[in-house]
Amino acid sequence: MLVEAELVDKPIAQALETIRQRFNEPWTLDRLAKHVGLSRTALATRFSQRVGDSPMRYLTRVRLSHAAGLLATTRLGHFEIARLTGYGTEAALAKAFRRKRGETLGAHRAAARGAPQVDLLESAA
Repeated sequence: MLVEAELVDKPIAQALETIRQRFNEPWTLDRLAKHVGLSRTALATRFSQRVGDSPMRYLTRVRLSHAAGLLATTRLGHFEIARLTGYGTEAALAKAFRRKRGETLGAHRAAARGAPQVDLLESAA
């Protein structure tokens, strides 16, 4: 569906490229719509029809995907990752991450790094 949107609808292709390249900026639907030369309603409707998601939900997915990658591959702190991915605070990132991905930032980092799991029942034996 994304390829079709990018080939057929230039403003939607521009919105997708903008979100992918500049996800850390403080985007609003209004600002993104002005950036691509559409009204808020036209952007929201056409984006949803062509991409299958709203522009702001797509932006959240892109941001959280980048955050997950940074958690897995760097030692950056949560605040720095929040800043790099467009979240104003660590708490905002943590809340979005938990809501959309179903795990905490720390749990994701530990799982991605293959952190050893300690079974307290076995170690007590």
